[in-house]
Amino acid sequence: MSHKSNKKRLTLPGFFPLVPNEIYVGKSTTADLREVIALEINSPPTEDDVVKYLQQKAAEMLEHQKFSGNPLIRGEQNRQLLENIMGEMSEDKLLGITLGREGVVSLLKANTPAPHPNKYFIGRRYVVVDCGFLPGDIIAKRTRDRRFYEEAMDDPELQQRVLGQRFNFRILIDNDTKQFPEKERIVSLVREGVHGSPIFNVGNFCYNRQVVENIVHSLYGALSEPRRFERLRDTTEVSLVEYSLNSASVLNDYDPSVYRSTASGLFGRDPAPHPDVLKERMLDNKLN
Repeated sequence: MSHKSNKKRLTLPGFFPLVPNEIYVGKSTTADLREVIALEINSPPTEDDVVKYLQQKAAEMLEHQKFSGNPLIRGEQNRQLLENIMGEMSEDKLLGITLGREGVVSLLKANTPAPHPNKYFIGRRYVVVDCGFLPGDIIAKRTRDRRFYEEAMDDPELQQRVLGQRFNFRILIDNDTKQFPEKERIVSLVREGVHGSPIFNVGNFCYNRQVVENIVHSLYGALSEPRRFERLRDTTEVSLVEYSLNSASVLNDYDPSVYRSTASGLFGRDPAPHPDVLKERMLDNKLN
């Protein structure tokens, strides 16, 4: 099933769109081996973001017994797993999440890989680029299904042949200008082989500098103004799901009868209710 979008198409110099705004194939590689890149935009979650996301999902479970919203293009399997875990939770635990009970929130934060919020993480957005090589016969299928190419990039047999996804990198979007940092800064970092920087980060310690530099030049050509960034697929929820799974699993397995000394702290203290919640409770009391 193809992923359709009404967004205007990004033209990436040196690349041909397989899935517009998402998957591109290099024009200069050979017919038997093609360079492929996948683009997305992502805001790495903090532990506070994970708690808010789980609160939203817990409220959905309490009201509908299932998650709301459309399936994820990528990461739907993890989303289904999270839904199954929360579907097993008692109402008390779901309420504990929704109401932000102190002990529940502490447990969720302690069991997520998401970082503690600070100035280096809050509000940051990145363009993320997955890079690899695929055989020409796969590219020749010319499907518009992003998942087809992602599965090919992760294929174990291709990985053994040193094909598929080889590395990824990300470039920070400046919060003030809503654009990339100056291109000269990124190109300089690439040429020096830097792999960990606040504005440019590569997932591999060693990478092909020329390949990355060529992609960087193409990205700057395609994303030359702020509104163009919004054409990229946002995968922030994919990250939220991944970072929420362990927290939800630990809470689901938590047995208050085993941990009596902490049970009252986990389920017994609520934060001060929102004024609208107090009004609803007062109205309920009058009706009853």
